[in-house]
Amino acid sequence: PSVHLGLRMQSVRILYEDANLVAFDKPFDAVEKDVIQTLSSKGVQQVIFPEFPDEMELAASGVVFAAKNANSAKRLREKLDYGYVTKSYLALLQGTLEERVLIKRQGENSQTIIDPLGWGSYLGQSCTYVRLVPRRGRRHLLKVHSDYAGHPILGDETFCDPQLTAQVERIMLHSQSVTIRDDSPWRSYTDRYGHSHEKEIRIEAINAVVHYVDDLELSATQARSRYCDW
Repeated sequence: PSVHLGLRMQSVRILYEDANLVAFDKPFDAVEKDVIQTLSSKGVQQVIFPEFPDEMELAASGVVFAAKNANSAKRLREKLDYGYVTKSYLALLQGTLEERVLIKRQGENSQTIIDPLGWGSYLGQSCTYVRLVPRRGRRHLLKVHSDYAGHPILGDETFCDPQLTAQVERIMLHSQSVTIRDDSPWRSYTDRYGHSHEKEIRIEAINAVVHYVDDLELSATQARSRYCDW
């Protein structure tokens, strides 16, 4: 496994970089030390993660962002706290989820939207291809909320069927996009048509889970869309 991870780390792509921020496409199961070493080899000498990577962040693939200095890390943490950072994930859930749901457990402040994008099978078991959008709360609640909906994330060692998890090479969770909005007094601008827009940085990573699905049937919305979440 360590050899395979080393090969995957070679494919890490920097998706966005400026004087204060770097974002990259991370392979699944990569640990923080390997990520820092890989970014250093690509010329990024210092990174500070505004959110301490937990078990799920290390296991998932996709967009990860980091600050390049202490002041930027403080600003990113403030943006996270005040809702200026929006995240979207793609996942494969065990079983068939027919409709969009909003999960909010009693006593919790966090919410997650689970939006079915398609249905198919994996290893002979039915599965649902979904978009997960956390509206509040810590990232690891995606696993909890998916299970609460009755459809745990495939490959999740905590909630998914153990016999199925033993056959899955990874957790089927991918960080699709991160949008960081400007929170300064000059956070919006007006285009030449008089339309107001917020300044933001949007970073996306190519889907890494949908290709595991057999006999995928897209939802009506995805089938009509000119841009599918591939």
